[in-house]
Amino acid sequence: MFLEVDQFRKEIKNIHGRKMHIDQGIVGRSLQKMQTENFVNATIPDYFDPELDTISGEKPQCIMCSPVFSNEDEIWGVIVCIDKDEHSDRLESFQPSDMTTLRMVAHFAGMQLH
Repeated sequence: MFLEVDQFRKEIKNIHGRKMHIDQGIVGRSLQKMQTENFVNATIPDYFDPELDTISGEKPQCIMCSPVFSNEDEIWGVIVCIDKDEHSDRLESFQPSDMTTLRMVAHFAGMQLH
């Protein structure tokens, strides 16, 4: 999912239209650090925000997100991936190669939004 960022108002808008402060949840931390974040199961931190970091509001098994920004480091949004499914009966965690792919997708998205 893609979450829009309003830098002027310091807000993130979730898919339901709810606006939250830019430093909330895993998404906010990813934006503050300007880097891809990847958490699995028990490592999902206390600052996880179910209203912002997921679609369903439930705590996922794994979550990965990456900021989308322009070449001038202007933040446009963040891409969030939840609960990788490899067409099996069990959830797979996101791998380093998934993080690399997400960073590339976020980079190209930022170039297109510019």
